Amino acid sequence: MRFFTKVAVAALSVCFVMPAFATNSKYDFNQSWNLKHGNAYKKYDRDHHIDAYKDKFRKISYEKNKQSEKSRDITEYEQYFLATQDLLVASDGDVMLTFISKSAAHSSDLFLTGTPDAILNNQSAHPGQVFNLGSFVAGTKLAFDIFNNTTGFRFFTGLPSSNPDNTLHALFTLLNEDTIKIGFEDLFGGGDKDYNDLIFKVSNVKLGLAGSTPPIPEPATYLLMLSGLLLVSRAKNRRN
Repeated sequence: MRFFTKVAVAALSVCFVMPAFATNSKYDFNQSWNLKHGNAYKKYDRDHHIDAYKDKFRKISYEKNKQSEKSRDITEYEQYFLATQDLLVASDGDVMLTFISKSAAHSSDLFLTGTPDAILNNQSAHPGQVFNLGSFVAGTKLAFDIFNNTTGFRFFTGLPSSNPDNTLHALFTLLNEDTIKIGFEDLFGGGDKDYNDLIFKVSNVKLGLAGSTPPIPEPATYLLMLSGLLLVSRAKNRRN
């Protein structure tokens, strides 16, 4: 009797304990695999995403830097330096002016300094309207000024000392090698200093200092110089 009782107890133990043991074994196996491989898999997945993010970040940063280099705002020092340079005719020929825009309540007339007639009025000119200022010799110095019809003040391109308030009233922006954009401020004291009360661009011009570059000799001049040098050389040889 005792034998059968022991067998029955053993059978019941197998029935109840083995499933639990099997479950625990399966759990232990999965847990063991995760410990050995799961972390490595997660690390790979994480690093993969980080690398992808880094590549994307580099690309975005490069594009932003590239774009910022193109559209970088110049410093106030650079603005002042450009604005105080002389506006010179780049090459013999016509100088063309194109009206761009205005952002001013006051009516202002634009003049080529030294001429009696206004080129345009900022309130009546149309964006894109082109004006031929005439034909000039390369190196000719040009200047512009605006007359504010409301206040009666006149302001000039160039040094602050050119203006009645000793203030800079026009900024130059280089568009390409022979085209410059000019923006005027039309209020005494500089107003809000946004320089957009009258904006236009001028072609066949450059910035520099008038009279600082000696004229380039013509080919005929070179020939005369060479002839003179040859004569001097021959005379010297005869003496020797």
